[in-house]
Amino acid sequence: MGDNLIWPKNLGTVFRGAWPTTAAAKMLAQCKDRVSLVRNFRNRVFHHEPAWKRFGVLNEQQAVVHLHEKIGKIIELISWLSPEKIDLLDKSGVIRTACRACSVAEIERFKYQAKTSTINSMSKLLKVADAASVSNEVVKIAIYGKRKAVYIMQPA
Repeated sequence: MGDNLIWPKNLGTVFRGAWPTTAAAKMLAQCKDRVSLVRNFRNRVFHHEPAWKRFGVLNEQQAVVHLHEKIGKIIELISWLSPEKIDLLDKSGVIRTACRACSVAEIERFKYQAKTSTINSMSKLLKVADAASVSNEVVKIAIYGKRKAVYIMQPA
């Protein structure tokens, strides 16, 4: 690659993060592949095709692993471009939320198969909230007072 060509000349300006390789040509090839992967995945999602489908995905656990691989590759591409953006996505909870949305627990919840935790004390509520936060899961809770009230508790 010639030093005066647009990409070799500006590669360090555009890709400010840690590079997976030191060779400009290899970096460009990897970026091209990663952008293509992200674009194809985005098109699949936005055209309402199942995001989890892939050859060899036979069950929910494999689908979740596949989706987490996609999330990881998207995060890696963003980190090549701007490590600051990864910090922002992390601090705002976007990455944690994406990982939570792509979980077996969420699949169970949307199939109405998740269990409901009965809350009868403040200590039980704190215990359930802490467990939901640690496991990064949305929890369905039922509180009994004058009448039964059902809530969805989601960690931030």
